[in-house]
Amino acid sequence: MHRVLTVLKSHLHERTAGSASVELMIVLPMLLWALVATVVFFDGFKSRYQTEMAANTVADAISRETQSFTPQYLEGMNEAFDALAQSRYPTRIRVSALIWDDYLDRPHLHWSYGTRGLAPLPVNALELLESGDMSALQGQFTPQSGSVFSTVGAQMPVASYYSSIPFIVPGETMLMIETFGQWRPFAAVGLGPMRLNALVATRPRFSPTVSVNGIPLNPRSEERR
Repeated sequence: MHRVLTVLKSHLHERTAGSASVELMIVLPMLLWALVATVVFFDGFKSRYQTEMAANTVADAISRETQSFTPQYLEGMNEAFDALAQSRYPTRIRVSALIWDDYLDRPHLHWSYGTRGLAPLPVNALELLESGDMSALQGQFTPQSGSVFSTVGAQMPVASYYSSIPFIVPGETMLMIETFGQWRPFAAVGLGPMRLNALVATRPRFSPTVSVNGIPLNPRSEERR
């Protein structure tokens, strides 16, 4: 019996060759997934980077404007954003002007405009954002039709909107530029569609305030009394 075990052990040690085709069939799916996943992840990070850079460029251009802001001008800035971000999907921009409310000693939403049918911020948006009542703010938006931004959630500002507002000097205007986009992976590697939102705060470069033409203004607290 001992002799049989010795011969069998020697025979097994000598046979070290494997089947390359079987090994390839086992490893190839994992290699292909890793290759595709790397390209998908790179595309996602690239799209986010381009979105943020495009948002900063558009915000800088808006801050240098010396004429009155009009819906046509802001719609044109959305076209510029598309070119800069190289987005493959529809985008939207929302520009809001904040001023200091002396009556309540807090920021006040002076006006807000959303391009391509995007809803502007509600009058009480800052109050709801400050309190963190996102559900109440979501109730201020209404669903739209015929757009990827038709859902209420797609029109919502980021939760950190209020904390991102810089110090506002009384008598000056703070411009808050939001960009709304999306990204979809071209292959199923465990990632789903993502919102590509950017928020940029900037002051007008050449004047403490900005004027608008064709965009309604929100009354201040003392004016609503």
